[in-house]
Amino acid sequence: MNKHRAAAAAAVLASAILAAPWARAGEKQKNWLDIALTGGFSSARVTGTTLYEVGWSKYYLSQVDEQTSIVNYPGLGLGAGASATFYSGALGLQLLFGAMRGVVDNGSTYSCHWIWASGTEQSQGYEWDSTGTVSSLNLSLNLAARFGAGKVQGVVSGGLTLFHNTFSSDSTFGYGVTTVDTAVDDQGNATVTQHLDALPVRLNLPSTSWNATGFNIGAAMDVEAGENASIVLEARYYFCPSRTLHWNPVYGTYDGIFSTDITGMAFGKTEADEIASLGQTFDLAVNPSYWQICLGVVFHIGRPGKD
Repeated sequence: MNKHRAAAAAAVLASAILAAPWARAGEKQKNWLDIALTGGFSSARVTGTTLYEVGWSKYYLSQVDEQTSIVNYPGLGLGAGASATFYSGALGLQLLFGAMRGVVDNGSTYSCHWIWASGTEQSQGYEWDSTGTVSSLNLSLNLAARFGAGKVQGVVSGGLTLFHNTFSSDSTFGYGVTTVDTAVDDQGNATVTQHLDALPVRLNLPSTSWNATGFNIGAAMDVEAGENASIVLEARYYFCPSRTLHWNPVYGTYDGIFSTDITGMAFGKTEADEIASLGQTFDLAVNPSYWQICLGVVFHIGRPGKD
């Protein structure tokens, strides 16, 4: 799928460049430099899901099935760009620096279904919300092509991008636990009570950075605002491959989420190792690709005047 997107983007850009209005036959190409500064809104495509599922039984509990699903939702962020484009006629070579920082919300949903030895079945659920951040610094080398004449012109550009991404987040998962209380009355009769609950164990994905190679493609509308300056409105998509990161359980003591029967229970390395031994991993595929819509100004240095 990623290769198909890259091929489609390259085909669009190539078609645009081939269709660009080159200088009239016999006319000398006109050279100039455009310096652009832009800023606006971005939206990252961080939509990965982490799934934790486990089944167990103990004492009077014949079967306990629990699941936590952590889903990330992309939020709005801020983006900025600075570029230098050398034009020869309608075709240009562009060096583009981009920056983005966005919010990534996540929702954690826990569900637990259990069956007592007596055959009685019960279910409970809980939800948590949390927020993370994603950022990207990138450098692109693009081909650019201009279209149109007069005060309003169009520009398309695209090419290779080098990314430096950073992601961090927090979340929570439910960890089922059980305890047994024994009470003896004055006649020496013992009553055994088993409790079941879930601990809201925090998950942390510490700030993690990595480098990657991808591409970008964009289109802009350039509106003349003076002899040597223009206002530009640009939409651009940055594609970067996904990377798998890992949540870390936060060791500590937790209270049950459904009742007050279980409090101050520890979750530590022993419990984390037990989860790992079951083949459960807290992985998250992070896709730092993003859209960006920006408004800015372009300074034209050495651009020939109108005929």
